[in-house]
Amino acid sequence: MATPIVEAAPPAPLANENTAVDSEETTSKGSTMPIKLSPEEREALLKEVFLNPGEGLAERSPDDPEAPGWMNIDASVFKLRVGPNYKKHGKKESSLPAFYEVVTFDYYKCDTVHSNIASIINLPVPKHISPHPDIPSLFIMNYIVPDIKAAMMSPPSEGPCVQVVFIAQLKQEVVEVLKNMDTAPPVYKLFAEWCKHGTEHPQYKGRFKIIGKVENWDVLSLPSMLKGYNGKPCLATASGHSVKGTLRAPNQHITYVDMNINIFLWGFMCRKALYSFKSKIADMKLQFGVTIEAREDEEMPERAIIACQIQHCTPFDGIRRLNTDVVEWLRKQAKEAERE
Repeated sequence: MATPIVEAAPPAPLANENTAVDSEETTSKGSTMPIKLSPEEREALLKEVFLNPGEGLAERSPDDPEAPGWMNIDASVFKLRVGPNYKKHGKKESSLPAFYEVVTFDYYKCDTVHSNIASIINLPVPKHISPHPDIPSLFIMNYIVPDIKAAMMSPPSEGPCVQVVFIAQLKQEVVEVLKNMDTAPPVYKLFAEWCKHGTEHPQYKGRFKIIGKVENWDVLSLPSMLKGYNGKPCLATASGHSVKGTLRAPNQHITYVDMNINIFLWGFMCRKALYSFKSKIADMKLQFGVTIEAREDEEMPERAIIACQIQHCTPFDGIRRLNTDVVEWLRKQAKEAERE
């Protein structure tokens, strides 16, 4: 879906608990707009209403180790599969540098799950454009974290949640490799195939791996029985869903992949553990990484797509809210923009 690109970043249309959108004529800010708009009026409206990334948590400097914020980190902190004969030896080594660098980090309190959030965000124009038809210039992660206690029986697939959104851009050194796929390492070809087919293809569904590691586990006295899973990659099978889209930008073809991880669909024990950590998240130092699972020697070594760290983040206390009425109205504007 096409998404408008804007230079300015006016206030985003985030709802409070009393905000509602009643029709196409009413904006999330309560003002009315005519349904039939001139191109100039529509562009001004889109600049006003779409979500502006980067208003959540600020990027921090490595020189201030205790400051709240996020930062890109060396992907070598993640141990990933290497060949030869991984199936026999199970060997893992430090990842090579990540394909993408994070440029914004945001979180929204939502009344229910909103997938493909990229379609209602003013996505940033990346510094470097991918020369490959399948590998996107932007990679977006949307972690959908339940804000309700875990239910063992008949758990819901959606409900009140926090959506944690990373937007990352392709690195220059990766762009250079992509210019000649004949000489590119195997992991580039694996990533290209995954991006091409996404999570709906049986060969690639369930191969997206996410890695989360609490750096200060012992300091926070988190459960020792769960420590063995700290930093261990896990597959996003039923919970993972990818969406491809294109940005609208002058004289440029800019693509993105929006990867949604719906934690409502995880197992009971995982959901219960995450909810139990809720009160300690503000004190956590968290490392996040993602990769595509390599299964054969000709696909290895695995390599991180994104590698970043966040700390002293309070997403469950955030005041940036996205209610269904607002999201539905924004999606209508995105569809209208696509038809222009």
